[in-house]
Amino acid sequence: MTDQIPNIDLDAERSVLAGWIAEPERLADALSVCPPAGYWDPTHRRLLEALEWLSGRGKPFDQTDAARVVAQRHGNDVGGQVVAVLMELTSWPCVADIRSHAQRVRECWEARCLGLALSQAQALVRQGQAPEALQVMRAELDRERTLGCRLLTEGQVLGAGMMSVTRSRHGVFCTSGFRRIDDLTGGISEGCCWVFGAKRNFGKSAYGLRLFEENAVRGKSPLIVAFEDDEAIYGKRLLSLRTQIPLSRMRGRWVRDDDLMTLTSQVERGRSDAMILDARGRMVEDVCRDVANLIRTRGVKLVIWDYVQTAKCREKFGESERLRVRHVADQMRLCTQVARVAGVIMSQVTVMNGKQYPDADSIRDCRDISDNAEVILMGFALKEPTTIEIDGREQTFDEGHRIMFLDKNKDGPKELRIPVDWDAEM
Repeated sequence: MTDQIPNIDLDAERSVLAGWIAEPERLADALSVCPPAGYWDPTHRRLLEALEWLSGRGKPFDQTDAARVVAQRHGNDVGGQVVAVLMELTSWPCVADIRSHAQRVRECWEARCLGLALSQAQALVRQGQAPEALQVMRAELDRERTLGCRLLTEGQVLGAGMMSVTRSRHGVFCTSGFRRIDDLTGGISEGCCWVFGAKRNFGKSAYGLRLFEENAVRGKSPLIVAFEDDEAIYGKRLLSLRTQIPLSRMRGRWVRDDDLMTLTSQVERGRSDAMILDARGRMVEDVCRDVANLIRTRGVKLVIWDYVQTAKCREKFGESERLRVRHVADQMRLCTQVARVAGVIMSQVTVMNGKQYPDADSIRDCRDISDNAEVILMGFALKEPTTIEIDGREQTFDEGHRIMFLDKNKDGPKELRIPVDWDAEM
């Protein structure tokens, strides 16, 4: 290590960048090992951030493009520093694989983060703030989860289980939007990802917005990742949900003057901590990086992926739609699991094999999605009057009544039909 500073290896950082100059196609390898945030030198870090952004566009780029992006973001002086670094690196000896250099950068980053956390914890302990010190170390362990596999002792595993039990006493992490479903499942827990599927006439989008709304009022900063619809469609449905003005009256000349006043008052009360990410046309791998950043910077606790079949991906699977959809769902699930937030993957369904109503096998294009989900909910409308047992009593529901079928539930009862009430037109 040429630079005599603990846990910093600027030669490794320079070698990563030199490796990119020599072999641009290896950039993805370096970024997969260590993100730009792990680089100590601010010029190196800003250059890597620009390269990551440029690579996400899917278009060719070169050193000039990278310097221009840095200058636009941080000013011409910083852009000039990047140009100087790039000129220096053209003659830098790159003696090993770019991935090994990135690994070295990551090791230094991990050591710096751990050392800082230990210093902060020790200072808090000296001040008699042991609980706060524990929180600092827990945050560092959570950060390490994004960097690689962790080895946990039995004591740590039991402690994690105890923390989960303790949290459940104070209510669900994120609500499903229905008390009965929360009671059966414990709500949508942190680090868990549910799958919700329904046919078009059920009101899949309406349920997604119910999730969004119910968790927004609970301060969970929900995020809808929209792969199909634009913001105007979500906006009208949210306005209908909050004002009880039917969507049918919002269309065309039927909207009234008093409706417009009511809608305007709702717009003025719009929250800044409940968000929709326009992901139309974007690759799911790039979208997941954006979502991970929003989770860190905006405190997102619930991510609603709308919906899995419409998302595109960079990986190629030939004519296999099943493999493509499974890859997309895996990316979505890992994004929320690694960040330890709640996730719901919305899916279309196709009822086959003579079944009257959908189940986990009805997920369109790829029923494999259900394999790693903690909870699977299927929505449908009754085709005839049906008697359902609820809390030991039988109740009859009319044709058309909406039902949530709890097909899978890792921590509780499953294969239950749960009647629900809400206006699916909203």
